Amino acid sequence: MPIGVELAPISGLIPISPDPGRALTFDRVCNGALLQKFGDGMQLGFSKKAPFGWRDVLTRASSWLSTLSTPSIDASQARLSLDQILLAEADAVESFSAVAVVMDITSVGAVDLPGDRVALSAAVLDTTACDTPPVLRFASAKALNSLSLATGTMRGALRLRARGSAQQLAVVDGVIYAAAGVDATTGRSKVKVSGILSGPAPLAALSGQETGLRYAMTAARSLLFGRSAAQSKARDLAVAALSWIDALLAPRHQRA
Repeated sequence: MPIGVELAPISGLIPISPDPGRALTFDRVCNGALLQKFGDGMQLGFSKKAPFGWRDVLTRASSWLSTLSTPSIDASQARLSLDQILLAEADAVESFSAVAVVMDITSVGAVDLPGDRVALSAAVLDTTACDTPPVLRFASAKALNSLSLATGTMRGALRLRARGSAQQLAVVDGVIYAAAGVDATTGRSKVKVSGILSGPAPLAALSGQETGLRYAMTAARSLLFGRSAAQSKARDLAVAALSWIDALLAPRHQRA
């Protein structure tokens, strides 16, 4: 007859290597799966360290404003804060493209992006300034399903949603998580890894971002010649950005 229950550490049930790198990888994957499955229902901890120390290099965040009624928007800046994009005629936008050396989100909540075609490319994608994972909210399920999102390095967590749709994707440190149906035996919902942001972007998306990528390349090169106190960090960021652009464009030129 049982007389008590003793709870054991969950780590004893999971065969994880004592190697710190593998433990960190497991932590990231576990957090990504939990974010996808439970969303706001769980409070999770994510990375708070900005990669390459870029905040000491690109210190000023400025808004990006468009007052034009145009079907196509192309935004390019060295640092582009998605939550600081202001569009006076968002309903007129059919395609939205943004390219930056660093793309970040600094405020918690939903960031609305217009258009049925959206392409986002950045050497660094950073949401570590947010206490809880922010949401990129697209105008339609079509925009979410056809999204082109490419980055060399991502830190933090991000949720992707569409207006009028229950679909959601979770992104943690560059890995995309999606719902994978319900287990027939347990009745529990499942989660799968559906993509990696560091992979090559579709050629169709890149063909519309050539101007933005040239701007990002110029901005990254300019970081190499600064004389600030954070010049070593600026150089690391520039090298990472230029290497990312080269890797992004190389397959395109090889297949041209």
